[in-house]
Amino acid sequence: MRIINRMLLSILIVSIVHLVQCGGETETELPEITDESPDEEQSGFTYIRVLKDTSEWGDRKADWIEIIRLIDEVLTRMKYRDKSGLWDNEFQYLRERENFDDYLKRGEVQWANVTGLIRVDLLDIKFFDMDSALAKTEFYFTGMKETDPGQTMLLMLYRRDNHWIRPYVATIEHQLEYDELIRKADQDTEDDW
Repeated sequence: MRIINRMLLSILIVSIVHLVQCGGETETELPEITDESPDEEQSGFTYIRVLKDTSEWGDRKADWIEIIRLIDEVLTRMKYRDKSGLWDNEFQYLRERENFDDYLKRGEVQWANVTGLIRVDLLDIKFFDMDSALAKTEFYFTGMKETDPGQTMLLMLYRRDNHWIRPYVATIEHQLEYDELIRKADQDTEDDW
């Protein structure tokens, strides 16, 4: 099941670089959203089409903005074959267990790319307390007809160290185990004093 989820996530990331953001202007500091592809001057940016009106974001506007920017940044970096955006979004346990060079040698990271992606529609984000969120997205690829439905993908995000991340390889289960080991080590250190 994890392999399938990673494959789907890889397909998602592989396709996202050529995103086009469409819709109305928001009240936030997001880039202006247009119905046209970015021009040559803006080609360094990947736009996501946000379908939920900002008035419906409630008291989580800052979280919405951060998550939109997170996805935009990772995809833009992937467009230029920079996989450090994936690395920057991994959980701490993985980043301490491996170095970036070893990470790049992983199969799922090696074949991750964003070719063929036209657009990602961000349909909704469901927040769970203050530490996790589920983003519902639809991906559109070259070769799809205008009438074809997008490929739905659910992206699980986590709030760690005061910012949102979307791990590509790492799992929350392993991070929770790691957190518990750190907590025990800290407690043992305090007990020794």
